[in-house]
Order: sequence, then structure tokens, then C-alpha cells
Amino acid sequence: MEAEQSQLFNERLNQWISSQGFWFQLRHSNAGTSGKNNFGYHFAKLAARIAVVVLLLAAAGTFYMFRQMNSGSFIEKIQDGSKAVLGAEEARVSRFRHDKTEVTIGRFAAAGGDKTFFQTLEARGVRFKMSVLDALKSSWDPGLVTLYSLDMELRAGADSPESSANIAKALFQNHGKLLWKNMEVRTTNLRWGYSDRTRGEIVDSRLQIVRIDKGYRFTFRGGRFSQNWLHELTIDRLIVVVTPEGIVFEEAKLSSASGSVDLTGLRVHGGERPSVSGTAKINKLQLREALPRSIAGFVEGTFSGEFAVSGSTNTLDGIGLSGTVVLGEDDTITLRDRVHLVRALSIIDFSRNYRRVNYDAGQFDLATSAGGIKLTNIALLSSDDSFNLEGSLTVRPPTLKEQQTPSTVVNSEVSPIFNIEDREYEEAQRSKQVEFSIKSAAMQAERVKKGEESTDSIDLFERLAVDREVRSYEAHLASQLSRELRYEGKITIDLMPDIFERSPVLNQKYPIDREKNRVFIEALISGNIYQITLDQAEQMYLDGRQK
Repeated sequence: MEAEQSQLFNERLNQWISSQGFWFQLRHSNAGTSGKNNFGYHFAKLAARIAVVVLLLAAAGTFYMFRQMNSGSFIEKIQDGSKAVLGAEEARVSRFRHDKTEVTIGRFAAAGGDKTFFQTLEARGVRFKMSVLDALKSSWDPGLVTLYSLDMELRAGADSPESSANIAKALFQNHGKLLWKNMEVRTTNLRWGYSDRTRGEIVDSRLQIVRIDKGYRFTFRGGRFSQNWLHELTIDRLIVVVTPEGIVFEEAKLSSASGSVDLTGLRVHGGERPSVSGTAKINKLQLREALPRSIAGFVEGTFSGEFAVSGSTNTLDGIGLSGTVVLGEDDTITLRDRVHLVRALSIIDFSRNYRRVNYDAGQFDLATSAGGIKLTNIALLSSDDSFNLEGSLTVRPPTLKEQQTPSTVVNSEVSPIFNIEDREYEEAQRSKQVEFSIKSAAMQAERVKKGEESTDSIDLFERLAVDREVRSYEAHLASQLSRELRYEGKITIDLMPDIFERSPVLNQKYPIDREKNRVFIEALISGNIYQITLDQAEQMYLDGRQK
């Protein structure tokens, strides 16, 4: 009985001591012969209470930091920090969300300036790792950064040495505590160049970016590549290394339906006027994929060769290539009778048809620059030796006066074969291709141009949408302008001796060269693609009808 009373007394005493506070317990625990056991018991209970308090404080702090990370002030800090890191003039973040250890940004946009390597940048579906405690760490690794899409317009160059230095600083700066190493983009659209002579783009490509010593390695797969004189080539594999020394194409394999282009080894040297140097190895590439689109239907076929690439993305001459095209077993160039003189000869020659003249032997020198093309030392042999060509030809953009001068109208009284059906067909096709978005962009561009509307007064996201529409409109205008390119030169046509045997007038006008036993006609080239050889063809047709 005494033992039970003693135990009950001790329990009540312990409860009373526990309620007296930490310092009283500590003094009581160190008093008496059983102090050691009592101290351990009470300290364990006290530690448990402290742990509960710490956990509650930690939970409250985590909740507070979580609320802060999703607050407007935190998003503003992200926007300000992005502007500082990128050197941008403006940055916007939309639909920021933090879920446990992952951050999602629905949409991010930035407007560049003198210190940025881009003009505009827009990213969607950005994801990376970030816990609430990362802000307290000396460094932060976000892991693999993924983007659903990236749309960026790169700067073609700089306006001054200072601007060039600022761009390099923003691109290659040390990001401090941010230790990102890898980035993947599902759909990438990059554009560069400020005119048709310099404009290029990568569209709908999957991109991986890896940070390397002193720079970055960009790996593109899929999508399409264009660079003024190359149109929408499929990207098989494109690896580009960017360092302060410049840009190097470590591997650049592009392809089309029938051919390929290899730009491996191409270099872009940085600075105010980034210069390009290297070699383009072309194999069985369609002419329409490397020359003005307007020639389709007039001349077609494939060509091969190695061409030197030169120029700059920030000069009037733009990017160009030069080399010699040698036709062999794998390449054939076809001249169609949509060229007026070819059509006239096809009607006059009762023995042969020149609807399609195939050239599978010969060569010519090709050079592109300043939005134009030069074909020199032309020496092409037709497969049946009936329609050979020699001479030179220059293609250039029209002057402002030429653009304002109406095109020559064909005299339909001369012959129905020289009508404007091709022109009307082209106009109809162009009309069908003008979609509502293009019309909208045209109206928008005109309003901005006239000062009726300023893009500075609208939201950055809306401004980028307007920019995209204006670019589509400009691309449409560029496509139309290719039909107004001017062709100049002189081509000697080498024909069979019996071509004018039924036409006394033409037989006298173009006599047979007895030494070579051939008939030679000099075709003077002048005008746009629809005008070349028109006058000469009309006269030849009239002469051919005379008996």
C-alpha cells in the first residue's frame, strides 16, 4: 500500500514540476541523488515539444514562402531579374505556378535592345525544378529546363562596337548562383536578318541546348531551314557551337525531296557586321529550292556542286554563294516553252518540239549576292543536241521606278500564243493564297506605318502577335517581289541547220553557219520573267508566217 501511495505521489509531483517551466525543471533535475535520470526524462519531453514548435514554424514559413512565390511581387521580381540577366528593355511573365518542387511559366516574353542578342523572345510552357528553400542556397540547379515552344528573332548584328560588346556580355555572362546546364525545346522558331537579302529562319525544329566551356552547343532536329537563297530545307541534324569567338556549324545536314545540302564547317564571325565563311556542298538540289520561286514553270531540274558561302547578315549584300555547276549523270536542267522565244521556235520548227528542252551536260558559274543572281560562262548541251545555250545572265531586284512602271502588255492581235494567260494564272493563284491573317497584318502594318497606331501603347504579348502578322505580310510581299525581278543578258541559242527550212524570211535572217553547220540566234534578255524575249518572239512568229 505504501508503495502505491509513493508512486502516485511521484507522478503528481512530476506533473507539477513539468508545469513550472524549463529553468525550474533544469534546477530540480540537478538536485538530489536521482538527478541524472530525472534530467534525461524531462529533457526528452522538452525536446519533443521544441521539435513540434520547430515543425509548426517551418510549415508556416514554407506556406509563407509558397504564397510569396505565387504573389504578384514575386512575379515582378522575376520579370526584373530576367530583364537584368538578358539585358532586355521589357519582360513579361504570365501564368506563373509553383507546385511542390516544380515551377511552370505559361508564357514568357521579352523585348530586346542594344544589349541583347535578340529583338524579340517568346517562350511558352516553361518548366524547371525549384523548391521553396532554393532561394536560401548559395547556388541553385534547376535541372533540365523544358519549353513547349520558343519563338525568337535574333539580331542581325550591332550598331556600334559598344553595342557588340554588350551583346557578347549578355550572352556569355556568368549567371552566378543559377547553374542551369541543359534546356530542351519541343518547337523552336528562330529568325534573323532584316531584309530579303539577309533573312533566314529555322522553323518547327526540336532544340537541345547544352552549356559548354565558354559557350553553348545547340542541336536541332527536324523542322525546316531557310537562308535567302535556300528555301525550306529539312533539318536532318544541325549542331551549332556558339562561343565568344563566333559560331561554328559542327554538323549541318539538310535535305529536300531529291537532294541535300551540307553546311558543316560554316563559320559566323561575330562583331558589328557578322561575316560568314565556309562551303555549301550541294547534291541534286531542285532549282526552285535555291533560286527565285518565280522561275518555277520556266526552268526546273536539279544541280550539284561545292559553293563558297560569304557575306554578312548585317549588310546590304547579305549572304551569298558562288561556285561552278557541272551537269553530270545525276543532274538535269529543263527549259520550258513558257519562255516566249522557246514557244515561238517550237511552233516554227515542224520537225521538233521544244516544249521541254533537257540539258544533261555542260556547266555554268553561279553567284548570288545583294538579292540577285549572276550566271556566267553558260555552256549547256541539250540531250538531243538540238537546242544548246551559251552566254550570261544577271537577275537583280527591280528599281523603285521599275516597280512603278506597268508591265508590257502582250499584243493579242499578233498571236494567241503570246497572251497573258500565265500572268493571269499567277495573279489568280496569288489572290487565293492571301489569307485573312495576311490582310489583317497588312492593315495593321499600314496603321503603324502611318502613325495611326503605335505598338508601344499595347501589351508586350499583343505586340509580339502583331509583329508575327507583320512578318507574315512582309514574307508575302517578298514572294510577290520575286516575280518582279529583272533579267538582263545575252544568250546564244545553237540550233539545228534545218530549223527554218520552211521559212524563207527567217532562213535569210538567220543563215546557216557553214563552218559549224548550225543556226545561231542571239536572244537579248531584258525585263521580268514574263517579258523576257517577248518582242523577239513576236517578230519571229510574224516572220515565220511569211512565205
